[in-house]
Amino acid sequence: MESDNTVLVVGIDFGTSGSGYAFSFRHEYKNDPLNISTYSWTGSAYKTPSSILIKPDQTFDSFGDEAEEKYKDLCNNGLDREWFFLYGFKMQLYKAVENGQDVRQDILMKDITGKKISGKLVLSYAIGYLRKHVIDQLEHRNTGVPEEYITWVITVPAIWDDACKQFMKQSAQKAGIHLEKFALVYEPEAASIYAKSLPLERVAGDDNTFSLKSFEPGKKFIVVDGGGGTIDISAQKVAENGGLAIIHRACGGPYGGEFINQEYRRLLTKICGGEVLRHFKENHIYDYTDMMKNFETKKKTFVGKNVIVRLPVTLCDILSETTGCSFSDLVQDGSMKENLSIKRDKLIITEKIFLSFFAESIKCIVEEITNVLKDPQCSGVSTIMMVGGFSESEIIRVRIKEAFPDKELFIPQQGGLAVLQGAVLYGHNPRIVSSRTCTYTYGVAVTAPFQHDVHDPKKLFIDNDEEICDDIFKKCYTIDEQVDMGERRSIALTYNYEDEIRQNERKKDGKVEIYVSETPNPMYVTDKGTTLHAVIYVPPPGGLWPPISHGRVELEIGGTEMIGTYIDKITGARTSTKFEFLPKQENEFRRRLYDPQNVLLQSDDLDS
Repeated sequence: MESDNTVLVVGIDFGTSGSGYAFSFRHEYKNDPLNISTYSWTGSAYKTPSSILIKPDQTFDSFGDEAEEKYKDLCNNGLDREWFFLYGFKMQLYKAVENGQDVRQDILMKDITGKKISGKLVLSYAIGYLRKHVIDQLEHRNTGVPEEYITWVITVPAIWDDACKQFMKQSAQKAGIHLEKFALVYEPEAASIYAKSLPLERVAGDDNTFSLKSFEPGKKFIVVDGGGGTIDISAQKVAENGGLAIIHRACGGPYGGEFINQEYRRLLTKICGGEVLRHFKENHIYDYTDMMKNFETKKKTFVGKNVIVRLPVTLCDILSETTGCSFSDLVQDGSMKENLSIKRDKLIITEKIFLSFFAESIKCIVEEITNVLKDPQCSGVSTIMMVGGFSESEIIRVRIKEAFPDKELFIPQQGGLAVLQGAVLYGHNPRIVSSRTCTYTYGVAVTAPFQHDVHDPKKLFIDNDEEICDDIFKKCYTIDEQVDMGERRSIALTYNYEDEIRQNERKKDGKVEIYVSETPNPMYVTDKGTTLHAVIYVPPPGGLWPPISHGRVELEIGGTEMIGTYIDKITGARTSTKFEFLPKQENEFRRRLYDPQNVLLQSDDLDS
């Protein structure tokens, strides 16, 4: 990613609700790391809505505020039916992966009316728009930089798995970004990189005091990044060299700001019925999005009193035409009349009901933080830092402080910029994250001589008159293990093509299957909690494998991804490998790597 010829680093915070970018030149970073330029969108906002409009022929039209305004005009003129309008679409990728969908090639995303379109196309259009916007702005300022000197950093939730990150990388590549000048950074890590760089006067504690003690070497803290789609929770420690050590597996879930919006939609459904709300959304889509934006504002500014939200006239008309009743009729006759009232086109929600919208999200956040604090590695955590748009909600901050009264709670001033500007800082110095905690136990399936007093008889097979044990899990990294960035571990391989039937395989890529386990010491790759996670493809050195080839795959956890290199044992030649991350799956029997009809993967001399 980052190399000596980098002149400019661009950070893109590509969020569920909003997206933006910031940048700084290398000479600016050296003089003052926080001299970072952030583009101001409509109304001086540092983000524009993550909304995209795509033409009927599936070519790009517009993004952000421009997309929303144009779609409004299309709706008003009845011309919107064939167009694709999507917002909050990043969550569709996360949900697809969580549901076990295979995203290696692509996924189908749904626009606001349910029309399907390529997810990779949507993401590449969005990234491509922001990339072009950056370049145009630089040229407008007469500070244009050739792209080979630009490093691009895109933020992703820390709870995203490798398949999501791979999909984002491929989308960035499709958008015209060269992968050798590209990196991903986890959002809560970017936030802490930013906060750690702040001078004293720009770090505000929960009692309006100022503190930088949380970033002294040896200090441990938790970052809660509240976004529109997800909540990311990351436990970190300041290393002696000033870098950041990630001391706990990232956790969180899809209970960010959109989770609260869903509760509001459930309330409306309870009042007027799902059919009315569906008809309203399908036929007056812009009024629907405007209604949810109005609620979004109320949600962020809620401080504990009755809330008034505007009901669109079109929704009121549909309700009257469908049921013969008004909102006032249904509220007065319903079970919630003590907590809801109607005044003309306004719905008045009591504090009790509005607080209930947050209850489940807050419960999940508190449970996640509590579980993190139980880990011995997190003993001594003294501070909780909150960043992201959802963390701007006063009720979220109050409830977190109530749940953890012994922890200092602080929000960096301009905390909404923390992730965005932290991404730029990371691009200049990716080595600031010095170590990471393994999310799983990683290993490969190997074979070994069968030991009758050790191995499962079901794993026995015969090869060349030798008893062999199949499906052994050869461990490379252990769950919850601290791994230094740049630390390399290798897996020795033997590719055997001596048999006549394997000659046609010599020009094909070798294949190594990477397994993950939720337990520290799995014995077999078929054990419960163990799944096939990724496939490494190893191109033949010089385009042709020798009859017997000895080498090793060197694995390195670098940045946010695993890097693989194949090293020939005889020549020492190094060949980059390609990872292909597989969909989540239930544990099941898998075809063994050591197979008479397949390339052999031996377990001898694995650590040489």
